[in-house]
Amino acid sequence: MVQEYQDFAVQLEALGEAEVRERLAHKKYAERNLSFVQEWLRRKDQEREDDRSAKRDAREEETLSI
Repeated sequence: MVQEYQDFAVQLEALGEAEVRERLAHKKYAERNLSFVQEWLRRKDQEREDDRSAKRDAREEETLSI
């Protein structure tokens, strides 16, 4: 079962976030996969927010060091 989800995650990565969101909106995923897809997208959102936060912190640190 774990391998199945790992393989599915690889497929999602290959499709990319935009395509996965499009397929989810058009109900292309089986009911049993919905929570996994939603969690994968939540993690993508979190990664993006973490990146923005890190960049903002770096800018603030640079500004304070001047």
